[in-house]
Formats: sequence, structure tokens, C-alpha cells
Amino acid sequence: MRRIVFLAILLASQLAYAQQIEYGCSEANFGVDADLYTNSSVFGQNANNAPNTDDWFSNPSISTGLGIGVIDVTQAVSLQQGLQAGQNLQVILGMSVPFNTIHQGVRFLDAIYGRDFYGGSQATDLTSFTQASKNGEDPAIWDTGPANVVPKNDLIDCYAHLRRDGTNGDDDLWLFGGFSRISNTGDSYLDMELYAEDIYYDPNTGFSSAGPDEGHTSWKFDGAGNIIQAGDIVVTVHYSTTGAPELELRIWVARNDWQNTNAATFTFGNEFDGGSNASQFGYADILPPVNGIYACGLGNMSTSFAPPWGTLDPGGNYSLSYEKNQLAEIGLNLNAFGIDPALNLHTENGPCTIPFSSVIFKARASNSFTAQLKDFAGPYPFDVPTLIPAQITGDTISCAQSIATLTPSILTADALYTWTTQDGNIIGPTDSVAIDVDAPGTYTLIATSAPGCLADSSSFYVPAFYAYPDANISADTIFDCGVDAVLTASPANHIYEWSGPLNFYSTDQIISALEQGVYIVTVTDPVSECSAIDSIYLPGGPCVPIDSSLLPVDENMVVLIDDEIPTAVFPADVTLYCTDDISDISLTGEISWVSDNCPENMPVPFYVDIAAGGDCLGSLRYNRFWYVRDFCGNLAFHSQVINLVDTLPPYFTTPPDITLDCTDDINDLTNMGDVLDEGDDCDGTIGEASYQDSIAIGTSCTGNDVIYRKWSLSDACGNEYSDFQVISFEDNIAPAFSTPNDITIGCAENPSDLTLTGVISDTTDNCGTASLSVIYTDQIIADPSCILNYTINRTWLVTDECGNFTNGVQTITVQDTIAPLFDVPDAITVSCETLVTNLLILGTPQNISDNCQSNFGTPTYRDSLIGNGPCDATRTILRTWQLSDACGNTNTQTQLIDFEDLSNPTFTPPANITIECDEDINDLNLTGNVFDELDNCSDTSLQATYTDNVTVGTPCNGSSIIQR
Repeated sequence: MRRIVFLAILLASQLAYAQQIEYGCSEANFGVDADLYTNSSVFGQNANNAPNTDDWFSNPSISTGLGIGVIDVTQAVSLQQGLQAGQNLQVILGMSVPFNTIHQGVRFLDAIYGRDFYGGSQATDLTSFTQASKNGEDPAIWDTGPANVVPKNDLIDCYAHLRRDGTNGDDDLWLFGGFSRISNTGDSYLDMELYAEDIYYDPNTGFSSAGPDEGHTSWKFDGAGNIIQAGDIVVTVHYSTTGAPELELRIWVARNDWQNTNAATFTFGNEFDGGSNASQFGYADILPPVNGIYACGLGNMSTSFAPPWGTLDPGGNYSLSYEKNQLAEIGLNLNAFGIDPALNLHTENGPCTIPFSSVIFKARASNSFTAQLKDFAGPYPFDVPTLIPAQITGDTISCAQSIATLTPSILTADALYTWTTQDGNIIGPTDSVAIDVDAPGTYTLIATSAPGCLADSSSFYVPAFYAYPDANISADTIFDCGVDAVLTASPANHIYEWSGPLNFYSTDQIISALEQGVYIVTVTDPVSECSAIDSIYLPGGPCVPIDSSLLPVDENMVVLIDDEIPTAVFPADVTLYCTDDISDISLTGEISWVSDNCPENMPVPFYVDIAAGGDCLGSLRYNRFWYVRDFCGNLAFHSQVINLVDTLPPYFTTPPDITLDCTDDINDLTNMGDVLDEGDDCDGTIGEASYQDSIAIGTSCTGNDVIYRKWSLSDACGNEYSDFQVISFEDNIAPAFSTPNDITIGCAENPSDLTLTGVISDTTDNCGTASLSVIYTDQIIADPSCILNYTINRTWLVTDECGNFTNGVQTITVQDTIAPLFDVPDAITVSCETLVTNLLILGTPQNISDNCQSNFGTPTYRDSLIGNGPCDATRTILRTWQLSDACGNTNTQTQLIDFEDLSNPTFTPPANITIECDEDINDLNLTGNVFDELDNCSDTSLQATYTDNVTVGTPCNGSSIIQR
């Protein structure tokens, strides 16, 4: 068994005292049954037993009764076509009947249907929350935009409806709502939020609200806790597939009021949520009443019908049905909760005030009121006009209408209307929508939506009219024949009936009349419907005698005057050749058509010619005057100009085209040729032809341009004949020049340097040297004797513009005659033991270079002894260094190297010794001899000698010390 849970678990203790409604309800005669259609219930306590109940839509094929659908379905067909075509539509539809409509004793205030974008995997919901946004915040800081939405959070169809359970402004106010989602599994957490001030959504800038209290409008109270201003409310819905929807109601209040106000009509709960802990405003929960019916809700327990245009199934596909657990409906009695705006003690509009302006549907991530918001639909307009307009549409009393009817200009269904008058008379009841009056006077209408609501009033004066119009027909004078007369009846803004000849009839104020006779008009005042008559006579023509018996008494008649001249199509000015005959009408032209507004006695046209001279010899001009006169003396006149002109040019024979040498004189007509046979058709005194030359630049190779000679001959009338003679030039003579002298240059010199090798000179050409082309080509011939030597045969070619050319050959000999260079090592003195091959000590040539060759060998040397020193180890060597290039150029330089004995020999002396005083100190075998004699240059010539230094008496008399 399903059992509805009305509020969050926190408030469960309050439910024990409230009347619980299981399985939905049909309060205020509206079906909250998880089914969208009238006169029956598929689910809930009234299943199969809910006749005559209203619902969102009506479908006679499902059930019939007095219940009506509150949503306008006039767009059902086009919406269905769009959804079937796969369009991701956003739709808003209003109420099917006017605001404040009363049906079956219940007052309809407003209803709205909104379809949101689908945000599944194959689509994008353009109205969703993209980042963390939550209830209690200023809507202006919500993060919104396109996104994919989780199916259980993806809103599709949203419904809202306000009605009073009765016809009075303070009967119980019920708020009904409905949600459908894509998913039919899991729990969804939904909000229906009503704003007192307008809130708007722009995809580019987000939400903007007129609410003054942190983006909302707060409820306000007086010192006794009475409501003095209604504000925003939100209904939260926890929709589960395992139970009925859980509802919670919150209102936007100041934190101070929530903490300190003891509300007179309801009790605050324990929850308050703003945008932050520092917010001075937020949503506070309202405890349900302990007695009375205050809320109900239900989800569809199985498949149920979708709106007439269809919906989307859990897979995002078009469907005509809701799957199980896709749809939930709720209802709340705002009176029972104590927040009906009719409870506002300080309202200016009485108990009829409905302060809500907009509604938004939202989906949250979890059951927490401040959980992240995921999807939204809206905002949608949701308000009720509180003032019934009392403007009056009235009538008048006249001689044709003795009773006038007054009605409201804007008729509001089920509004209360009351009529009063001080100086008129109302026939019948005064509390009906429309009244009949039979006397002139001021009548007042008082309109209100319900007893005790604010009333609007306006007054309307009903006049009585019996005046007869001053009928009169006027017509402008007609200056033509066969033209309609324009007849105007007066006064204006009346009703007109015309009669005339040949059963003429019209109801226009202004008519066109053509037939001769009397025209009569009856003019009727549109208010009093009183009539008057006038007449006018239309003659048969401007020259027709008037029958006075036909004239009206006031002799009113249309004046016809013929002052129009005849019309004719005259011949145009014509130009003929000088030999043509002007009396030939087929050449000069004649009048082709004549007419007159009065066609009787049409005259015969005639003309007169007057010669007026000519512009030139061979031409002549005539002025031909044409005349057409009608029988009333109106004369049409036209002057035609006939020109005899000389239009053909003279003629001559052009001299033939000619080709000349570039040095010929182009003004010598004996060579160039002259025109022959000059003549002209009209001018017998034709002169001689002249010519003018034009140059075709660049069209000749001779240096002289092609000349186009235009021969021209003009007659006295400016006719000119011209023809062209082409004068060309040719050049068959080659230019001449002097070839540069043969020359020999070094291998390091640039043979392309013409300042060195020379250029051609003495250049001449019969057509001038300005455009000559001078080029040369080189043929290189190698010298087998040396790779660096070669010969260049330079062929010079001079060509004129006509291709005539001359060539000459210059020989350039390139030779290497310079030996390579190097710096010889300096003269050096070294020790005798130094090896003659030790170039690291003795030195090598430096700064080796060659004027032509970069890769060549290294210098070589040869030694010769040029002297010995004072001993065997000393000598002087002359080292000759030589370096040659590839062409045999050789550089030779010498270096002196002295070898000397610069070091003393070395030896090891004998050890110190002590001998007897009588022993022979010269006995080297006794005293010892030197050994290990060495010399850096020679050991064979070493000779050791010694000297003794004797010290006597030491250490005793008879002894001595010898230092050898």
C-alpha cells in the first residue's frame, strides 16, 4: 500500500495531527492522481471513480464529464509533429480559459505547461546548471548553460495551476503541480519555486530578478505577526519509486523575522537556508497544520497517457505514454499552511491579490535543500490580473433606434458587473453583463472579480440624436467630353444611397456618373438615422442644349466645358539625305492618328512648309507646320523639322602599305605614296586629303617604330572618310665593332674583370647603337704543361634588335709565373749533440703561400758543411730550403746552423783516503784515479789532471792534509 509522506522526516511528529490523504486527491475538484486527463482517475483513491473532475487535459475518448482541461492545447498538432521529427523543443502554454473563470463553482486563477529541453546522451539541455548552484542563493549568481543532464534529474514536462475552492476571493487557495522526468528509476529531488516579482533568463547573461531581497521577495510581518507582504515560496518534492512524493513548503524571509517573529497564521520550522551563513535572507520551512487537508501527491504506478503531443520515454525516444514512475503530481492548500495572500491584512487589492509573477521548476542532486542544482525549466509567467477592466462599449438613441445597449469593452468571464445611472433609465436588472437603456444619460459600470475584491469603474454617456442632415450634391466643372462626372454628397461621415439613369445605384459618398440625366442621393445620419434628399442634372455634352424641364428646382447641374484641343500623333522630325524628295510623304511622315474629346466633325489635317536654310553646303532645312482644329475652335498645332543632310563621307583611294629602311624620310610622299581619286556625293568642291601619323611603340625591330598613317578627307558638313596606311621599317645590316686586344694575365687575376681584359669599342650600326645587345662567351683551353695555366678564347657577339649580328674573338692567356713564398727559419746556434733532423729545435719555414695554388707540398732542404770549429764537436751547416708550385716556380732560401760544445765534461773523483806519511802521493794506484768520464760531444779526447793543495802540521807534526 502506498502512503503519502507530506514533509521531511524532521517534521514527522507534526503529521500525527494532520489529515493524511493517501493515493492522491481531488481537492478543489482537480485530480491529483498521476494521470493528466479529466473526468477519471487511473491511480489513487479516486481510481475509476472521479467523474466531472478537472485535470491538465481533456480527452473525450478516455472519459466524458463536466471536467475541463486547464492547459491550452491549440498547438497540440504542431508540437506533436515537431517532437515526432526529433526536435528538442522548449514549449510554454497558458491556461485554456481566461483568468478568474468560474467552472463548477471553482475559480481558475492561472495555469501553465512548460516543456524543457532533453539533456540525454544524444542531446543537450540548453537550460541546465553547469556548476555548483543551490537553493537559497541569489538567482543572479547561478551558473547555467548547455549541458547533458543525468536522466533522474532531467525535467521534461512541468505543470502548475492555481485555483480557489469556491468563487470568493478568500476561498481556499490550492497550488497544483506536476513533474515528469526522463528516468523511471531512482529518487528525484524537485522544486517548484514561485516568485512574487518578475524573474528572467537570458542564455547569454543568466538569471536576473526584480526581487529586492538578495534576488527574491521576502514575506513581511507586523508586530503582531500578521502578514503585510507576500513573497516567494518553494515547494520541494522528494519523488521515489518506493513511496509517494514527500513535500516540504518554504517561504523567503529575513533571517531576523525567522528568528524573532511569531507568525499569526503559521509556524516556522527549524530550517533556514540562504546563500551563505552571512545571508540576511533565506528560505525557512513552514510546519504543516495539525488539522485539515493541506497537501497530497502521487506518482504513476504504471504506464499512463502523456500530453496530447507526446513526451519522451526513459530512452529519450518519442512516446505517447509515461512509463511507470516517470510522472508525479502534487497539491498544496496554501490557506491551510497559512500563507494564502488573501490573509495579507495590508493589501490594497483585498483578498483577490495573487502576488506571484513567475514559476521555475528545478531538479536537485540530493534530498538536501541546499544540494547542487542540476536542471531547470522556466521561468514561466504565472500571475493573475487582480483588476477587472470596466471600460464600456455603448450605443446611441436616435429616431431609428429607441433602445441602446451597453456592454463591457473587455469581457472577463465570471466577473461581477453592476450598472448605475443618475439621469438615464436602465431596462431590466442592473447586475447583468449587458444592459438596455431607453433614455439619454450617463451610465456607470462597476467591475470586480469576486465579492470583496478591488473594483474598477467607468462611465459612458448615451446621447439622443434626431438631427436631419443638410443633404447636398456638389460637382466640379468638367472640362472634357466623355469623362465621368464626380459627384460628392455631403455632409461627410453619413450613409448614402444614390439612384440615377439606367438603374444606377451606389452607397458611396463620392460617385462617378457618365449617363445624361438626374442623379438623386438620400443622406442618412448614422446616429439618428434621419435622412434628407438632394439631386443634380448631368447634361449630355458641353455643346448639347439643356432641357430646362429636367433641371432640379435649385437648378443644380454639372457644368461641362470643352476647352480641350484635339489630340493627334504628329510625324516626328525627320532627317533625309540631300538628294531625297521632301514632297514624298512616305519619306517625311504624316499624321497617323487624330482624336477629340468631342469626336463630331473631326477636321482634316493640313501643313505648310517654310524653307529655313541649311547648316552646311549640301544640306537644307524645312519647317513643316501641321494644323488640326476641332468644331469648337480648339486648335492643335505642331511643327515638324525636315532636315536634308549630307550624311555620307567623301571617298578616296589610300596609298598601299610600304616597308622602308630605317634611314628613309617618312615625309617624302614620293616614296611613301599619296591618296588618289578624292570625291563626294553632295559637295562638288571637295578638297584634298591630309594625313596624321601615330606611332605603334615597340612594334618594329629597326629602332624606328611602325607608323600608322591615317589619311582623312572631310566635306563641308563635317562628314569624314579616313583610312590607314601602314609604314614599316626593316634592318638587314649587322652592326660593327672592334674586338679587345689579346692579353696575358696572371692566374690570380679575374678574367671576368673587363676593366682588366678589355671590352669592345668603335661599335656602329645603321639604325643606331642604343638598342644593341652585347654579350660574350668564353671557351677555356687547358695548358698541359701546368694545371694553373690556360687560355680563354672570348667570343664577343653584338646583335641589333632585328637579329643582325657580328662576332669577334679575343685571346686571354692565364699563366702562373710567381714562385710560392715562405719565411726561412732564423740562423741558430745549438749544442753539438743536437740532431740535424730535429726540426723542432732547428726550425721549419713559416707563412707558406702561393698566389694561385692553395694545396701544394711542403718546403724541402739539403745541408752542406761550410766549416769546422776549434774542436772536433763544433761545425757550421748551410741548410738550403726549397719550395716549388705546380707550374715549376721555385723559391730557395738558406739557413745557417752552428753546432758548438757548450757544456763541461763530467767525472767521478776518487774517494777521500788516509795514507802513511812515507807513502807516495803521486801513486795513483794508491791514492785513486777519476772514473766515469763523460762529455756531451766526445769522450775520446778527455784528459783528467790534478793539482794538490797541502796543509802541513795537521793533526800532528810530521803529518799533512792534501786537498787534490
